[in-house]
Amino acid sequence: MPELVIKNMVCQRCVMAVEGLLKEMQIEDFNVDLGFVLLSQDLNENQKAELKEKLEAQGFELLDDHRKVLIEQIKVQLLDWVYYQADKRPQTNLSVHLADHFHKDYSSLSRVFSSVEGQTIERYLAKLKMERAKELLVYNELDLGDIAHALDYSNASYLSAQFKKETGMTPTEFRRNFSHLRKPLDAI
Repeated sequence: MPELVIKNMVCQRCVMAVEGLLKEMQIEDFNVDLGFVLLSQDLNENQKAELKEKLEAQGFELLDDHRKVLIEQIKVQLLDWVYYQADKRPQTNLSVHLADHFHKDYSSLSRVFSSVEGQTIERYLAKLKMERAKELLVYNELDLGDIAHALDYSNASYLSAQFKKETGMTPTEFRRNFSHLRKPLDAI
């Protein structure tokens, strides 16, 4: 099955937006997931150009450079790790998880990521976790200990220290006064 890799798909609304574009173009028999579209058959050049244009109009990017594709796949795995696997995260560390998932040595994944993104996988992950912490603080449904647990921090004090280091304020200060400072995930 042909696969398309699409940059900046960060949530289920993004999946629905891409599904809508494909239906609008009368492309049939596809499966859309975060960052990917599986097609039953290849698109012709006109369809690919039209899809690329429509995706860009909505803030997405159709990727064809193999390094950029790999980076986007790593980002999707990191998003999944932080946002969707909190309770069912594998009992392994992230580097082992990524190496197993991509069937590549973690150091080579890390080198490619750093060379293209200008930051390490660990730094990108830290930023994702901070944005998720901000989101959970804004919801005001969990205490700091629960947020720390959900984000795989050892305890609330460590999360609080990291939060202060990243944002310049404590989680309580953020929750009270600065919840408008969240970043969209595609801007990390």
